[in-house]
Amino acid sequence: IKELTLTKPEKWDRIWRLVSYDIPNNLKKERDWFRHTLRQLGFRKIQESLWVHPFECKEEIAIIAQNLSVSPYIIVMATNHLPNQSKMEKYFNLNE
Repeated sequence: IKELTLTKPEKWDRIWRLVSYDIPNNLKKERDWFRHTLRQLGFRKIQESLWVHPFECKEEIAIIAQNLSVSPYIIVMATNHLPNQSKMEKYFNLNE
């Protein structure tokens, strides 16, 4: 898991990837590690337990969730619009 990275494509496809989780308290250690890994991969927290990234990440999230045995508690979604989208575009340097 520590060696996972997300590859930035040449051109952004204008799709946001959202990762949501509801990992129970009895798996607090795993939840903390999952959150830490999202930060390490460059995700940005937009709400409690809801993180965003502009690039494809479904396989990486599946690997992390499987290794931590928290797959049933993780949802990966995609959307073409976010509230405060311009703020996120600036954060991820997508205005190029």
